[in-house]
Amino acid sequence: MDHYSDVIAELLEPTESLRDMSPNVWAGFGDLHRSAVADGALSAKVKDLMALSIAVVKQCDGCIADHAKAAARRGANPEEVAEALGVALLMDGGTASVYGPRSLGRLPGVHATANGTNAGRVGLTPTMPVIEALGLLAALVADPEMVIEPGG
Repeated sequence: MDHYSDVIAELLEPTESLRDMSPNVWAGFGDLHRSAVADGALSAKVKDLMALSIAVVKQCDGCIADHAKAAARRGANPEEVAEALGVALLMDGGTASVYGPRSLGRLPGVHATANGTNAGRVGLTPTMPVIEALGLLAALVADPEMVIEPGG
């Protein structure tokens, strides 16, 4: 399992216990969640990308795991995720430069390729050294020619 799958698994039992202790509150939260991310003027995919960016800024690993998974399930591609994480970086600076790369690394098989070549191809993972992830995020933000593509 990767870090974010572990986070989801780790939170499952305590979340169920807390939900059992206050079912009305959790039912209301569930209704709010479904309503907030439902298709409307904005697509559900865009809303999950927004939620992912907010989760990065709030440094919520459980939220990152949930909304990264939901955004991918709704068809978000690596370029869309990278742009959304760029907004998180804009709004939060330093902490987003750590949690942004971790979030991008949640997409299965995502690799960044400089200038469309295979030179310098790097796959983000939640366990990669922070300095390496920071460098890749900086390159993504600074270089409009940077291409993110699915990798093996």
